[in-house]
Amino acid sequence: MYHGSTVLLQAMLPKYRRHFALLLAAVNITSKDVIDNYDIILVKGLLHQYVKYWQKIFDLRHMSSNIHSLLHIHKSIQYLGPLYMYSTFNFESFGHDMVCMIHGMTHYGPQLISNLQYYRQAIIDVFKRDYPEKLFYFNEIIKHIKYKTLSSIKSRKFADCRVSFVFGRQTKLGLIRAIVTDPNDSGKIFILLEDLIDEFARHHLLQFKTNNTTFSTIPNIYIRKRSSCFILRSSSHILHKHSYRFLNDEETIEIIKYSSLKESS
Repeated sequence: MYHGSTVLLQAMLPKYRRHFALLLAAVNITSKDVIDNYDIILVKGLLHQYVKYWQKIFDLRHMSSNIHSLLHIHKSIQYLGPLYMYSTFNFESFGHDMVCMIHGMTHYGPQLISNLQYYRQAIIDVFKRDYPEKLFYFNEIIKHIKYKTLSSIKSRKFADCRVSFVFGRQTKLGLIRAIVTDPNDSGKIFILLEDLIDEFARHHLLQFKTNNTTFSTIPNIYIRKRSSCFILRSSSHILHKHSYRFLNDEETIEIIKYSSLKESS
């Protein structure tokens, strides 16, 4: 579901694309950091329409309990918050991390407690405003390097060096191309960013309709075109990290804004 829009853009027939867009839009909305009453009502309408069309497209015999359970998701987010907060994937991933931190066959109890404390502190630190700079300096101390790049890949794999940032009074989207230090001041860093501008030619592929409302794009998914580069003089201007994927021409980028993807690298 994280990257279902890629299927919408490149493979599906219009009938299936419009149907799948309903589910994808609902999942995107339920993955936001903050969900209000309007979002809950919208998710309820999107998923009711998705289930209704499911029976028309795939017949009643394929109306399983999993499909029916979608009708109750709006209640889950109303009482428990965004879906990623209680998804089992996060807990399973955390458990795997804890197991990987244990070495040897003895004293694994104290190791687990110690590692858990480090893990909790890391979660606290990552939300501090000075975290990007602290992480950069830590990496330099370990690797003894003065230049490193986060250049974007051109393969079909997903990557996440795409960020939203403040430039002047605008909030923009960009790709981190490099992070460098000032040769005259090792304590100062500069971030080279490639600006991403709106690509209106692709927007129609993400349009869908629910009841009497037409959406020009699926919520939290953006289509952008690569543009010029410029420099940020402070990492504090970076707001969020997001996932992205190059489309076929390698100049157009599909951007996925998900709260649960922020820690993917």
